[in-house]
Amino acid sequence: MDIRRLLVYSFHDARNALVMGTSAASLARARERAFIKAVTTQFVDAFAADDVRVFSPVSRANRDDFGADQLLYEIEICRVAFAEAGGRNADQFAYVCSALWQIEIEFSLDWRDAIIALNRLCCGGAENKLLIAAQRERGQDDFLATVQPVASACAGEVFLALITQPRDWDDGDGSVDVMRLGEDDNWIEL
Repeated sequence: MDIRRLLVYSFHDARNALVMGTSAASLARARERAFIKAVTTQFVDAFAADDVRVFSPVSRANRDDFGADQLLYEIEICRVAFAEAGGRNADQFAYVCSALWQIEIEFSLDWRDAIIALNRLCCGGAENKLLIAAQRERGQDDFLATVQPVASACAGEVFLALITQPRDWDDGDGSVDVMRLGEDDNWIEL
């Protein structure tokens, strides 16, 4: 799977979505929700299989089987299975076998919020972890250096995507920068 392509498509889909807000803040929140929906849709398309589910706050596909649409992260892609409960009522239930992707989205420009999101990702056992954060006009290298030690502490593959903050989508073309944490603990542009 090409994570960069998936995120670029998601960004363009969200930017082209018809969203409205009564203020600049409500418009930014609506755009963020459109982005979460676009990322969810892209992951659903990428992992179309009976034994894989995408959990997200904008999805309603998992409520019947799992009692919730979202688990521990903003978006999670999990391998699932079904079993039967013991006893007279052999009800079937769904459960998570393993986490494939754990994704946190944090558009705040406060670096502390990104650290909190990365801390949540470090607690998870997914093979792949992704933090989607807002690009900084200034101090991008400082931000990368700040989040690097936390990302290094995470098990599995760690990815960082920096996109134009939703409030600024009307300004310019917008861009998506996607990086992977390398074995030498440096960010590698994808």
